[in-house]
Amino acid sequence: MSLASPMLSAGRPLQEQALALLAFLAARDNVITTPQAAAALDGLLEEPKQAAKELRRRLKALGVNIQHTHALKAVAEARGTGGHLGLGERLQYDVASWSPDAAISCERVRLASFAAAADEVCKRIRENYEDDPPFGALRVQRDELLFIGTSAATGSLWKVLLVPVQPNGKEGAFREVSPLERLAERHRRLVEGKLGGWLDGTYEVGRAVRANEGATLDAKLRTDLFFADQLILEPVQPLLHELPAGAPADVPWSPRARLTQAQWEDFGKRYAFFARRHPETSLAEWVRKLLSSAGAARFEPMPHQFAASRKRSCYGASELG
Repeated sequence: MSLASPMLSAGRPLQEQALALLAFLAARDNVITTPQAAAALDGLLEEPKQAAKELRRRLKALGVNIQHTHALKAVAEARGTGGHLGLGERLQYDVASWSPDAAISCERVRLASFAAAADEVCKRIRENYEDDPPFGALRVQRDELLFIGTSAATGSLWKVLLVPVQPNGKEGAFREVSPLERLAERHRRLVEGKLGGWLDGTYEVGRAVRANEGATLDAKLRTDLFFADQLILEPVQPLLHELPAGAPADVPWSPRARLTQAQWEDFGKRYAFFARRHPETSLAEWVRKLLSSAGAARFEPMPHQFAASRKRSCYGASELG
């Protein structure tokens, strides 16, 4: 059984079903791993009641006991069918933005759909950095998407947080990978295209969300912007043809996983595009100057044990950081 294998009867990739099941169980204080969730769902019959009966049996073998009605609901959530007999739960999404340098509460809104939340995040980034090319980084886990940015004009860090919220108001978890990957690409096109800056972290979004240890993966996200500068001796005006044709090995930057060839080719195009828009400097030097003004150390990912307190502080504290 492969985590990427589809479940034809449900019409939804098995990996996305597994994420939905993990979120459903976590909301009820039951924890299993991503491979266990995928194995529990793999090959279930299309008929909901039979599927729920078998899912309940498989979960029991993992030490998770749920009622039959909850099993029906879990199958519906996993398959994205909106629930069984009106039992479906719809996530809402909170969006908040703030500067760690400002002792003010974050601007928080709750939206009814992921699409609306994605629009809100992009709107805030666009308005904050209009005519001011930003450097940004994405930090993604199963229960949050965080954009961290800075620019020459602002001279400080600024953050936008998107989190799923359950109907009972508790923090939820993303149930699908593809919408997050599309949002990351939308962020990249906005930051690097319209705004003329650079965005790190887009290649790791899917892996960070799919991984059961998403929080630890978050702290090891690849830093895209240094790749080419470590391969080119004089990267003042880096061009696409100056980069190696093949994807680089894991060293010297030791990313979580090496780039695919398609990602490397995409990176080369992004790097050359940045060079044409900023011929007076290299990407790495441009970023270093921005981080120096903003305080580079504050771009380090926050340790996992502080993640919950960060989100709690975003929901009411007077100072965020």
